[in-house]
Amino acid sequence: MREFTDVKISQLTPESRNVNLVVKVLERSEAREFYSQRSRRHLRVCNITVGDESGIIKMTLWNEQVNDFHVGDIVKITNAYTVLFKGHMKLQIGKNGNYKTISREITKVNLSNDMSEATYQE
Repeated sequence: MREFTDVKISQLTPESRNVNLVVKVLERSEAREFYSQRSRRHLRVCNITVGDESGIIKMTLWNEQVNDFHVGDIVKITNAYTVLFKGHMKLQIGKNGNYKTISREITKVNLSNDMSEATYQE
């Protein structure tokens, strides 16, 4: 059975897998739609920035996820992982991952610790 670990954003590494986080949605880009030649279907994508008391990180939302995340929401994410995109770490929700908006407050976000800012070797 797969084991999941509860973490703060500052604990994420490029190798993070099967992690659970509670984050606040801070920023959101406009959603884009495009046709994927590989999957032969239309896809939607949107980039957001999420944060907690320990730091912030960029995250990519796909398809139905795009409608579910709004600035100010507090979201519990399960089975997340990190990827490197152009040498920068981003958070993703796993294929078997889940997320839900919760009523917990995150009043203070550490904006000075941007985990997507560092450059890593791919």
